[in-house]
Amino acid sequence: MKYYPIWYSLKVWLGSMLVGPLAATVLEYCISGDLKGSAVYLLCLYPPATLVIAIVTFFVWLIFWAIINLIIRIVPELFPQKCWITFAGMVLTMGLFYLFADGDLFSPKNEFFPLVLGYTTGITAGVWYFDLARPIVLQES
Repeated sequence: MKYYPIWYSLKVWLGSMLVGPLAATVLEYCISGDLKGSAVYLLCLYPPATLVIAIVTFFVWLIFWAIINLIIRIVPELFPQKCWITFAGMVLTMGLFYLFADGDLFSPKNEFFPLVLGYTTGITAGVWYFDLARPIVLQES
């Protein structure tokens, strides 16, 4: 198996930045029932918010990439690797939101709760959707 951790971590990170706000908006709509506010967010605030999130989370992506490299070296099988990468991605995501949250991060009344769930969903989906390793194909001469 040939590993490409930089491309894998980049795809997971970018995928979570695109999926996370959408999942958070759907969750916010389900919690509050405010369709108008959710639609305004998606139409007006999604592009600039995604850009700001990319800037803020760039260093978290570098840490995520380093952790993936470490996991690949320590854990021999693909399934446990993806489990550990999922755990690491969720901890990094929740840790970043914890720095900005006031009070209980996991309370549905907390304003960051939909974002935390949205981004952890995006990270988890990306970890399992994208290929971490590809088999080496030998060509016959």
